[in-house]
Amino acid sequence: MHHALQEKAAASTPTFEGAVWSCPMSKLMDAYQAAWAADRTPLLIDCTTPSDADAGTFSPLETFFSYSSEGIIELKKSVVEVSAKKEKTVAEVQDEFAQVLLRALKQGQMLVLLCANAAPPFRTKFSAPHALPAELMDVKQVKPVLGADGKVEGAWPEALIRHADESGWPIKDTTLLAQHGIVHDNFRVVVVTKFKLEDYADFLGDEWPLELMQPIKVFTEA
Repeated sequence: MHHALQEKAAASTPTFEGAVWSCPMSKLMDAYQAAWAADRTPLLIDCTTPSDADAGTFSPLETFFSYSSEGIIELKKSVVEVSAKKEKTVAEVQDEFAQVLLRALKQGQMLVLLCANAAPPFRTKFSAPHALPAELMDVKQVKPVLGADGKVEGAWPEALIRHADESGWPIKDTTLLAQHGIVHDNFRVVVVTKFKLEDYADFLGDEWPLELMQPIKVFTEA
């Protein structure tokens, strides 16, 4: 086999072993399944931006998510809205989070938390039982609520549904979830960071439960 071809083959092969996994964008579903089987929430380390790209632009991975029909939450944007611009209160962005999350729970979407090059205050500010429950990061607490056999009563989705009902949101997903108490089997959570491999743990470690997560370096194929 020609040397360059060999290298190219290696560059597009996922490796799901060791502390940090490696995965081309096209094989993400495989990485999600492997992480799910290992009871770990995927933490995608986004290495898809070309080195000469402007720092503010969307990466190929972020663009891919923006076209997908997943439940997307742009946490960096929320940080800016709450802290820098003071356009919204924490309670307001939490209500936005809750609505995206409820829809994802009902429709079986993936909840994609885009952190970009920020360290959003998940633990100290954004996470709340009625908005982004801390349990979302723990696959062992997500699995038991899923599907027809899942137990929502007495589990973390309860506070979320109650808050939505009390807020009187006209979201049909909420009432369906409340009436039937069924979280879709396909619901998953993934977190995406643009911090470099050597930096992400320093930046995210205080606010995100990295011990529950599986770092996966995501690249585009040459």
